[in-house]
Amino acid sequence: MREMLIHRAVVTAEAESDYIESVGGKRLDKGGVCRELSEYISRRYAGGRFGYFRVKHIDEAADKTLMLFVYRAARLGIMQFWEIRGICEADDWSEDTEESGLIRLWLKSKVEKLGKGDWVIEQAERAEADRILMGWTVCGTIVGMPKEARDAIEYGGNKTAAQK
Repeated sequence: MREMLIHRAVVTAEAESDYIESVGGKRLDKGGVCRELSEYISRRYAGGRFGYFRVKHIDEAADKTLMLFVYRAARLGIMQFWEIRGICEADDWSEDTEESGLIRLWLKSKVEKLGKGDWVIEQAERAEADRILMGWTVCGTIVGMPKEARDAIEYGGNKTAAQK
């Protein structure tokens, strides 16, 4: 009797970064993509031993055809995990780049979480929090004054949920 596996796709930080770069800043619907890919793998797997594959995905929100690069990851009991490690526009992929090893080199690279204290990272995180929580983005920042005074000017005395 054949063992029944549950396939679960996950999006890596690198793939999410690739997606944002490919579609011009839009957020990836991770739940939808992972659900579709998990169903696709369940239909196609049939006990096969493939560890890497690529598949085209039509992203209706971005109105683009994307190429997803998928690797087999850890297995936990009857659950097999698959990682989407890279995303690019389908037209950007070619057989030559795959065979030359450039794709593999790109997919093996990692995005490292930079530590706190880097003002560029902190400002980007703050701007993203503003965009999500308040529906607007700070377009710049005022330098050379205390944080409290800067926040009073930028936010008009209104604190965001992140500041409370």
